[in-house]
Amino acid sequence: MPIIDEHGVPRHTLTRTQLESLYKALENFIGDCTIEEYDKDKEAFDTVKTAIHQRIRSIYGKE
Repeated sequence: MPIIDEHGVPRHTLTRTQLESLYKALENFIGDCTIEEYDKDKEAFDTVKTAIHQRIRSIYGKE
């Protein structure tokens, strides 16, 4: 069930499967980067991966 924010916009609408697919796609993208690209953007990659993982855990629990 989505959360409706203060502007009436639905949030948290992605399913667990969609979030897991997004995480996997990001992993694949990272794997496709050059070492230089990865080194330059490592912190951003880690931040996004953490955000996806936290969303999965906060909505769907630990499994």
